Amino acid sequence: MTLGIGRPPNIKARALGGVVSAAIAALEIAFNCIRCPVSAFFKIHGASDLCVLKWCALGYPLALKWGSHLERKGTIAMRKDHCDFRWHVDQSEPTKQNNDEADT
Repeated sequence: MTLGIGRPPNIKARALGGVVSAAIAALEIAFNCIRCPVSAFFKIHGASDLCVLKWCALGYPLALKWGSHLERKGTIAMRKDHCDFRWHVDQSEPTKQNNDEADT
């Protein structure tokens, strides 16, 4: 599949039981998560704010490691109806992959 710049195709992720709807473009990966078992767990224990601070926030440093940045409008733990993920590739820095060494 070749992807071009412009309007990305919509892809339903069947492997996850319809939990995620996704779109992929040349410089962006975007998906919405419509169920979150992690958020549900924290909510049962009255700790949705902790979920937002510790679990939901993990996408930002991960995006930096991937040479991109993450934009979000909200998460299920923030009482939104879905978690939106929009990763944008940062073209100003070349991506580097080294499978021989772990960054600790």
